[in-house]
Amino acid sequence: MAKIDRATSLFAVNRYDRKRAVTAKCDVIENPDTDKIFAQLREEILPSLGFRPANESAVSFMDMAFIGTVGTPSEGLRAEFTGESEETAKNMNYLTASMMIAVILIFAILVYQFSSFRQACIVMLTVPLSFVGVVAGMFISDFPFSLATFIGLVSLTGIVVNDAIVVVDFINQGRKRGLKVRDAIIEAGINRLRPVMLTTATTIGGLLPLFLNLSGGAEFWQPLTGAVIFGLAFATILTLLVIPVAYSLAYFNADKKAAAAA
Repeated sequence: MAKIDRATSLFAVNRYDRKRAVTAKCDVIENPDTDKIFAQLREEILPSLGFRPANESAVSFMDMAFIGTVGTPSEGLRAEFTGESEETAKNMNYLTASMMIAVILIFAILVYQFSSFRQACIVMLTVPLSFVGVVAGMFISDFPFSLATFIGLVSLTGIVVNDAIVVVDFINQGRKRGLKVRDAIIEAGINRLRPVMLTTATTIGGLLPLFLNLSGGAEFWQPLTGAVIFGLAFATILTLLVIPVAYSLAYFNADKKAAAAA
């Protein structure tokens, strides 16, 4: 009536987002760099198996889903990164949105404080300058651009504008006293140099123990503090140079207009 054979089969059908799924796991070497592992999966291993990014664009570190190419053994299959990589991508998107909101709010506060769009834009120049310092600092320290680094980047957005606010406000005070733009900029550079440098030094000094990991156990916080330290140091140096130049360019004819109005 029947024939019974022993065979190996699935003992359970696992699903992910209501679709049949198989979870692939593997062991890695000690102290792995997850960014390099996922980059190798995206750029080498998955393409060699016939997968391509689902968004049809160039492969980037934000690609989370791949689909099988027609005519390959992977046709009809879909590969997605889950676990740590999935959570990291979600957090990156959340932090990116938070940074955009923070930049908009900071800009609105600066416009209200200075009653000038030009001066608000001058102060906001320090934000991209700090990003250059973060990239250089991560390269020098050999830290990956991880989630902790991005958190430091978001925090840095609200920190680096402080020095520029001090400089621009002092220039405005000098102009109210009747100084020309050039003289007000020179006076601000001389009188605000020490406060700006001391503010930066004290902030960096407070973060150094975490960055150097003197007591151990602060590996997660090192990229975060490194982003703040290098970004703040780089932005401070350029603030003392770029902000006065930007102010002079924005108000290059302000003295002539004031004289004509008088």
